[in-house]
Amino acid sequence: MHDDRKLFSTHRLSNGVTVYSHAMDVPYFSIHVIAPVGSAHSHGGNPGGRMGMAHFMEHTIFHRSKMHPEKGSFEKLIALKGGYWNAATGPRATDIHLTVALDAQQEAIDGLLSHLLHPIITEDDLATERGIVRNERDQRRYYPSDSEEGRYLDLEWMHTQWYSREQLFGSDEDLEAMTPDSVHAFLRHYASNNLRVVIGGGHRLAPVLEAFAAIPTEALTLSEQVEPVRWVNRAYHEKAFRDVGTPTYHLGSLTPSCDFQEAYALRFMLGFLANYVHGPLYEWLRKENGWTYGIEYGTSAAQDRTEGILRIPLNTAEAIPIIREEIHGRIRAALADTTLVASEVARRNHERLFHYQTLDERLFEAVSELENHERIVTEAEYRRMNEQFTDTTLLTKAYETYLAPDVAGEVVLLPLADAD
Repeated sequence: MHDDRKLFSTHRLSNGVTVYSHAMDVPYFSIHVIAPVGSAHSHGGNPGGRMGMAHFMEHTIFHRSKMHPEKGSFEKLIALKGGYWNAATGPRATDIHLTVALDAQQEAIDGLLSHLLHPIITEDDLATERGIVRNERDQRRYYPSDSEEGRYLDLEWMHTQWYSREQLFGSDEDLEAMTPDSVHAFLRHYASNNLRVVIGGGHRLAPVLEAFAAIPTEALTLSEQVEPVRWVNRAYHEKAFRDVGTPTYHLGSLTPSCDFQEAYALRFMLGFLANYVHGPLYEWLRKENGWTYGIEYGTSAAQDRTEGILRIPLNTAEAIPIIREEIHGRIRAALADTTLVASEVARRNHERLFHYQTLDERLFEAVSELENHERIVTEAEYRRMNEQFTDTTLLTKAYETYLAPDVAGEVVLLPLADAD
């Protein structure tokens, strides 16, 4: 049996910062700094806050710093050593990550911390960034999705939007009101005693711990402004769109809470039903009837929401009444088939052998787990969770909780011509 590739050592520093370290025999290292500041905190109820501030701040603090005052000089230094860095603002945290060769570890860590804690923010740089963020915002015409039909699913079938487009990007008025002083006022929340660091590769750990232990942190709390998830139109209905190419049946689950074990059961269940190897819905809809090329599924789980969707594109709308009549009975029968479920458990655990081949795979999953579930899940734990489903009552419970007719939603998206 191979070693667990999701094992991380945990180091809690005297200033409250937590460092998660993962060793891998590679000639480089990657680091993620997870600041407890996100777009949910971008509102006037927080010091320095206003709509769009968390995302705008993430853009602006990486131009210059006390250690690298020339615009873009740190990014160029990292790139010339073959590395890269980036940042992403989520609802409740901002992930700043950097990868570079081992011989540049110390100057990379020092430069990164200089930008996070001591950025130089000029009005000229803010003016440039306002234009960039406006363009990014205006491209998101169908926010929170990237299509008209996706927007409908996210806002008028379910409501899964965390916050408005303006809260993420800021209105023109918000962007114009952002100043070096207001960005610095909001930036102080990065130096929180809830700061988390995920590092992996062939790094030297001691200098990393020393550097982050030297941060003068504060116990800071930000208020959140988040839209609750809810069903808008759960009852079966049909809706036509210009860009939908084929009748597509959706069966969805939405719960305004998250239990990690239950959310994982939902994910396992949808994958079991839809996979192309022996998925019972795939067998029925494609192999037996030729109604679909394949079934898509997805789940999303965070602290206050669990979502799951089966998406079934069809070559004929005539199949829809049959699917609606039979799908729940077929799901129940499949979940009660102990032989088929055991085969799926074995397939999933064999499939997992091919996961985590790269350092990025390991670290990005760890960061996602910390942001959404407040812990890193080991590879052994995922295997154990798979194996528990040989007790098929657990999957049946997940079905009744998330996907049964009295809790699930249905919608069919049609090509506009089919609706005429």
